[in-house]
Amino acid sequence: MPAGLLIVGTLLVPTVSALKLAHDPRDWSALLGLGLLGLGWLGLTGVVRTLLVLHEPQTFRPALTALCLACGVAAVLLFCFAGQGLKASWAKLLIGGAPIACTAHLVFLARRSLFA
Repeated sequence: MPAGLLIVGTLLVPTVSALKLAHDPRDWSALLGLGLLGLGWLGLTGVVRTLLVLHEPQTFRPALTALCLACGVAAVLLFCFAGQGLKASWAKLLIGGAPIACTAHLVFLARRSLFA
């Protein structure tokens, strides 16, 4: 589900942001969607790098992988809590919590290579 949202966001957010900026050039909220989209792609890159670490632990930079994973967690948390303060709906928490739990499991499996 989150990967599907990321793909749909990649198709829609740049167009919506361009239209919003064309309507009001001083409205910087259009760039927030692009930032969230960028964080999401970095997070997905971190998950792919973690999967690659499980197969070839010698060929990676653990700090870059950790940074990408942190960007992904930030994207999920911003998605869940954006515009609602500290209240998030159960659906958003489910959409965001499941990928974080799966990523935590992958980090646990690759812990020796990531934290060595």
